[in-house]
Amino acid sequence: MPKYYCEYCGQSFNDVRQLTGLNCHRHPNGANTKNKDNYMVKHVILWTLNPELSEAEKQQVKQGIKAGLEGLVGKVPGFVEVKVNIDGRLASSNADVMLDSTLESEYALKAYATHPEHVKVADEKVRPYTVQRSCLDYEIPTQRICLRAFGWERFSMKDLPIHHSQRIVAEGEDYIDFEVTLKPTEDFKSYIVSRGEWLVVLSPHSFAFDIEDMHQRGREKSMMIRKK
Repeated sequence: MPKYYCEYCGQSFNDVRQLTGLNCHRHPNGANTKNKDNYMVKHVILWTLNPELSEAEKQQVKQGIKAGLEGLVGKVPGFVEVKVNIDGRLASSNADVMLDSTLESEYALKAYATHPEHVKVADEKVRPYTVQRSCLDYEIPTQRICLRAFGWERFSMKDLPIHHSQRIVAEGEDYIDFEVTLKPTEDFKSYIVSRGEWLVVLSPHSFAFDIEDMHQRGREKSMMIRKK
């Protein structure tokens, strides 16, 4: 029987579920331990554009802000994902542009604020054209999720990680176990479901139940369609 070892405390386990459920005081993302490493940060900003701009100028400014900020992913460490909303504004709104971003930690947020690439975008594409700014920063809990990939899926995930936090925790003759630390979104859940039997959730059990429930609802929907 294979042994799995915690790389932080050296404790051994017979099952990868036990390993990933370990409450290790040395693990930076120790399970069931409420610390800052169990949280990511949402950084949300609303801007109001200068009312002296024409509608054509406003649209051009919005496109520039969107391209500039969304282009920071991969350039600024810890800047995980970003979406700049510039379309679909209703008459009841009192802002013109919304930044919805996620960072790895509060430390990453502070570093992002002064990063040269971000400062350049802010100075050239945002500040000259905006007259009001509102900001909301808050923590979002994350989970350590262990996935077992079979067949070609294991090679695909190894070559093209599904998340920046992905790491290999165990390997067998026909599988690889991966660990990711994130806040599960509906898109992430749908991706796992789409891989079918080639990608299985090992832990946590609550997330595994969610995925199994999605599989079951999918099967029931398929049966209803076939009956029609």
